[in-house]
Amino acid sequence: MRKTRLFSILALLLMAVSGAWAQAQTYKVTLQEGTEDATNWTVPTEAAAGTEVTATYSGEKKVKSVKAVKKAAAPSVPDGAINGKFSVSDTKQVYFSKGNLRYASGAWSFFDNQYDYYNSYSADAWDKFGWSTSATTYGMNTSTDDNNYSGDFVDWGATMGTGWFTLSRFEWAYLFNTRSASTVNGTENGRYAKAKVNDVMGVILFPDTYTHPDGVTAPTGVNETGNTGWNGNSYSSADWTKMEAAGCVFLPAADSRNGSTVNGEGTNGYYWSATPNSTDAFCVRFYSNGLYPTEYFSRHNGYSVRLVQAVAAPAPAYTLLSAATTSDQGKVVCAAGHLHDAKTAVPDGCTAVGILGKVTETGHGLILALKDATAQEWNTINDWTSVTTYAGTTLKVLPDDAARGTNLTSYTTLGETAVSNWAVAQKSDYEAIFQNLGSTTNVGGGYTCDGNVNAYITTGVGGVAIIYGCWSATEYDNGEAWYFYSEYWSQEGKDESNHVRPVLAF
Repeated sequence: MRKTRLFSILALLLMAVSGAWAQAQTYKVTLQEGTEDATNWTVPTEAAAGTEVTATYSGEKKVKSVKAVKKAAAPSVPDGAINGKFSVSDTKQVYFSKGNLRYASGAWSFFDNQYDYYNSYSADAWDKFGWSTSATTYGMNTSTDDNNYSGDFVDWGATMGTGWFTLSRFEWAYLFNTRSASTVNGTENGRYAKAKVNDVMGVILFPDTYTHPDGVTAPTGVNETGNTGWNGNSYSSADWTKMEAAGCVFLPAADSRNGSTVNGEGTNGYYWSATPNSTDAFCVRFYSNGLYPTEYFSRHNGYSVRLVQAVAAPAPAYTLLSAATTSDQGKVVCAAGHLHDAKTAVPDGCTAVGILGKVTETGHGLILALKDATAQEWNTINDWTSVTTYAGTTLKVLPDDAARGTNLTSYTTLGETAVSNWAVAQKSDYEAIFQNLGSTTNVGGGYTCDGNVNAYITTGVGGVAIIYGCWSATEYDNGEAWYFYSEYWSQEGKDESNHVRPVLAF
């Protein structure tokens, strides 16, 4: 009879973050590779940080001890940042720092709470900086002479280490005016609202994806800029803890400094951008009667600074052409040498080149073009240079731009993978490509192009279907050569002009 043993293992997978903005983390639980009698162990698939994990063993062997080892991945949200993601352009998202920037007692840091700021001037405690240049030590200067703030911008982000930076004028404007966001209390693309948080006036920024916490009053006046007061929105520190955990950012109305005098504390908010405007610089300005993401004022003014970090791009969803196997046939090949899922658009910044149609056992292959080259006589094609170093076949390489036409860009490499440039392939090569791309039409000499093949060419990447007769590089007899048409193969006189659907060989 088998004995079942239960072991309680403390999951030492603790999250390396601190403060009220820390989020609960769940970790995978797995047996170490090579565990003896592993099939008789049962463990949960995941567990929350700090919880106990029960492992069950039902085998016959004697278990002396059990060891738990943490292999926790680094948190995805940067240390010192709020977990909400905010778009600042069509292609860029950022995390905001957990508070305004400050310099105190010889050290740079973020305020502990988003609603914190200094309400008076001190030579040892700065949070309102002149527009930063190399001449002003990040704007810690009480001069009211704009000539003392001339020069190129020096980003405050350098004070807090790698990755932190100040938004540009255009990024602030996109954040407030353009980005797509969740519906907040009935307002589509709810981006911001004026409010009081812990009795501090300011502006709440809602992340791109937002669910308002249960038990917290829904915000009013969302996206309103005019004479709205503070919209009647008032949140306690307990309310704000929940909203912050949901990704919200708060910009307190910390007002401004002129020389060594702090003005209008608690009624106006000014936040510098990284963008100059002649002898001035752009900033965000808000108060009870208005909100202006792209105002500009004299550089000597002391304004708040809120830093951001870019959200890391997701792991690339591609494999390299150099690592292609037969299982990748049908995928889209881009100019960078990446293989993307079949019948899908390539990511922004990539250029689709063709469809991977054939891969040999030696890792070579053929890529079918998305469009036709210039129509040619077969006799002309036969005079082009032969290449035999790719894919175990003889190709006829298109010699120049005239032969490639306006549809095809010339290539010698795709990423780090050398290619043949566009070429006409043999009949057997085209047959293999068509069969690999799902052709079910085998009429008049072999597999040919059909609707299944054209679906790879046209879907997602905007290629042009093969509908006209196209030459292969294979001779039929002294007077004719093989060409393929949608739905069949045939022969035609070598002096006839036909379309050309070339390939790249690698």
